[in-house]
Amino acid sequence: MWLDLDHTDEHGMALLPQLFDTRTTDIDDCHIRTPVPKLHLYADHHYTSINGLSRGSDGRLYFQPLKIFQHPHLVATVLGPTSSALPGAAARRELDAVHRSIDDAFRPTVSLELITAIRREMMSTLEQLLGEAAGRIAEFEKQIMASDPVKSEKLLRQLFELRHDL
Repeated sequence: MWLDLDHTDEHGMALLPQLFDTRTTDIDDCHIRTPVPKLHLYADHHYTSINGLSRGSDGRLYFQPLKIFQHPHLVATVLGPTSSALPGAAARRELDAVHRSIDDAFRPTVSLELITAIRREMMSTLEQLLGEAAGRIAEFEKQIMASDPVKSEKLLRQLFELRHDL
């Protein structure tokens, strides 16, 4: 069973302590954005906090904070909070892809299969975004080497913005 929530869903978030022996700190963690991944192992369940990446409406990369509560036959995913520059569809892209694969016949029998599918989608997006960024860096470097100093200043600013994304 998969319970897929947004961190603002008060009713859904209130179910978590009924389904898992949750810790207050883990529930509180669902409402903050942090780049630090976490893994908490408990006797009855596991709690993880990881981040995906997605491009926002301003073209920059933003974290997709995903918290997961898991025991063998139940997974609860909690998305957010995300940046206001990250459209909802972009924030949910990987989760929605897994929902579609379930609709198309993917039938995980244990929670680890579902979590693996979610993380595989997230890793595929990371691979694509990082590959694009690496290609842009190489292009900027070539342009800087071949351009005059005035144009180089603009290219250096673009390179700085790209490095910030990475």
